[in-house]
Amino acid sequence: HVQRRQGFIDTLAAEYPNVVTSSDLIVDDQNNSTLAAQGMAAVLQANPDIKGIFATNALGGVGVSQAVREAGLGEQIKIIAFDYDEGTLDLIDGGQLSATLAQGTWQMGYWGMKMVYAVANGLIKSVSDWSAAGISPLPPNVDTGVVVITKDNSRYWRAS
Repeated sequence: HVQRRQGFIDTLAAEYPNVVTSSDLIVDDQNNSTLAAQGMAAVLQANPDIKGIFATNALGGVGVSQAVREAGLGEQIKIIAFDYDEGTLDLIDGGQLSATLAQGTWQMGYWGMKMVYAVANGLIKSVSDWSAAGISPLPPNVDTGVVVITKDNSRYWRAS
């Protein structure tokens, strides 16, 4: 979550230098919607002219949406979250969340199992003996992608 937050701040600074970010606007919700709502309520009271909020997790998105709604600022503030659950999808469909970012979680399991199987069955021949060479035959990172979920495509992320 710290990396998500920092990536968001760095992107804003590079691409939208007129957007103000400040450490006193950051709420550590501990992945808890109640803490997100309480923390954001205090931030909104002290900073009533906020125009946008980024929540680094689904429960944070639910909590900050509640705080914005209770403050009567729903028309003024756009909210983007990260990750999704039924609550964030409901908020997107209801117009309280503009979007959320979904990781390719199925790919995490799929590619992870494929790699474990390949290593366990000696299927990777990057060098004659990668173990003796002290190298990993696997990539250090696998980008499983991110999809932006909006009102237009939220139905596809609903549980069947």
